[in-house]
Amino acid sequence: ESFFGNYALCGPPKLRVPPCKPDNSKRTKKIALIVLKYVLPLIVSTVLIVITIIMYIRCRNRSTKKSDHEDFLPLATWRRTSYLDIQRATDEFNECNLLGTGSFGSVYKGTISDGTDVAIK
Repeated sequence: ESFFGNYALCGPPKLRVPPCKPDNSKRTKKIALIVLKYVLPLIVSTVLIVITIIMYIRCRNRSTKKSDHEDFLPLATWRRTSYLDIQRATDEFNECNLLGTGSFGSVYKGTISDGTDVAIK
């Protein structure tokens, strides 16, 4: 009788204690198995597909940016120009040819002797 009043105690009715609650561990294990077998692979595959799509879009954007740089003149067509030619092209750095001034200096527009318009810093 010393165990009467102990609510954590359970057992068969012939011991005159409250009956034990049914064991749900089998059901819990079954649910965990279903989650591991079906839900987890679905989540992992979805994440992998999303990562693949993001990487594809980034790579495509990088290749597009690289092709934008191809519009510049090839380095082989660039040529050296003397300071005198630059002075002539900008009308001796006349203020009317000033395009803008920034922290790294001024930019002037000019036309070199072959008729090409240039920006000179």
